[in-house]
Amino acid sequence: MNATQKLAAANALNQARAIAEKAVDLEDEEQERAAYDEWKKLFGNRMTRP
Repeated sequence: MNATQKLAAANALNQARAIAEKAVDLEDEEQERAAYDEWKKLFGNRMTRP
């Protein structure tokens, strides 16, 4: 990987981490539908309905 690719990968991983953290926080707050919507951003159609 060159430097540009590494930076792009790091940015993508940071965005995914932020989405996952938000989803977990929403789950902790018992906001299941909102959490599902966040997880779906990461997993797309692979995410099954709750």
